[in-house]
Amino acid sequence: MKRWNYVYRFKYFILVIMGIFNWCRCAVERHTYHGSAYYHPNWFPDGKIVYLENYDRWREERLFPFGDRYITLADVWYVCEMDSDGSEQRRIVELPFEWDLGGSHPCVSATNDKIVLGNGSDGIWVLNRDGSGLKKIVVEGCYPDLNPEGTKVVYEKPKKGIWIYDLITGKDTCIISDTLAMMPAWSPDGEKIAYVRKDTSQAQGYPWYNTALRVFFLFTNNIQEIYNPKQFIESPHWAYDSQRILVYNNSQGTGVIINLATQEVQEGFMTGNWAPHQDMVIYGDGSIWISDLKGENIKCLAKAYTKEE
Repeated sequence: MKRWNYVYRFKYFILVIMGIFNWCRCAVERHTYHGSAYYHPNWFPDGKIVYLENYDRWREERLFPFGDRYITLADVWYVCEMDSDGSEQRRIVELPFEWDLGGSHPCVSATNDKIVLGNGSDGIWVLNRDGSGLKKIVVEGCYPDLNPEGTKVVYEKPKKGIWIYDLITGKDTCIISDTLAMMPAWSPDGEKIAYVRKDTSQAQGYPWYNTALRVFFLFTNNIQEIYNPKQFIESPHWAYDSQRILVYNNSQGTGVIINLATQEVQEGFMTGNWAPHQDMVIYGDGSIWISDLKGENIKCLAKAYTKEE
């Protein structure tokens, strides 16, 4: 009989320990939050702005004595549009995949009726401005940019050069077979494509630190090198006049403007996507900002936020 009492006591002891353990695991505090951050703004030709919104909702639970636990309730990406002053913000469409913010050269481009986006991880997608017709057009590609008519997309195919995808015919054509060519940008007049070329033969250590800016002329197939500081440059953006190009010199930490006609080089500028009809740039870092070229008169158009429910 005593033997059975010991067994029951032992079972009771185990149940008590399990109950205490489960009680300790209970969240003594629960907080639910939601918020949005905004990335990759660019311009429609009519002066409005296209950008991506990342909406998050999560719960924080404090578990005694084991620390905190974070539970994701929502993590959604939207393609959005707003006016140039930050008003009339609206979601166009929800992306059917989770945008890779750390992807290869994430980029969004637009014409009056088309939007294209790509980040290297999820391929290149195109959609109509009203949100319809979302589809993947390229599996392997990044840094897409639309021509002014919205009928073709130039993009970088990693280690395979610069390509153009025809949205009407579906034809995919290599225009620059140089495997070191990257980051293409279509000029507003539709006649030229600027791109960056990294020169591994001259690299001192990491190859990014010897890059040059080149321009491909579509009607003649000629290539002209217009800027070669033998430093780390990236992200060419055309001005509305199709003559000036803004690049970011990462080695110096400043924007550089190169005039295609005169070969004049000017330094000390903000970088971002150049506005359609004025010397302003727009950029995003979780919030979206607009500024003049000198970095003065900066204005926040969409500010990242987090709120507790």
